[in-house]
Amino acid sequence: MAPEQFGGKEADARSDIWAFGAVLYEMVTGQKAFKGANYQSLVGAILAMDPPPMAIAAAYSGLAGKNSIAPPTQIFRQAGSGDSSHRYATSS
Repeated sequence: MAPEQFGGKEADARSDIWAFGAVLYEMVTGQKAFKGANYQSLVGAILAMDPPPMAIAAAYSGLAGKNSIAPPTQIFRQAGSGDSSHRYATSS
């Protein structure tokens, strides 16, 4: 669940983008973006913490061209922002 949903705010496309960012993080790193021993600590981590940085920048930089998309770390950082106003507005 996106951070704003825990506060009772209405979900929109940016909530889905946050969820996609969390899944992308796990796909790329093999680790969950947020960890908690129980539900309450997981919610606390989502609300208060940033996930650990992805350690793929060096490998990506060797593959990326000048006109390519943003590195996955940058995409996740924006898609996974705790503040919905800082996320991508749409997925297109």
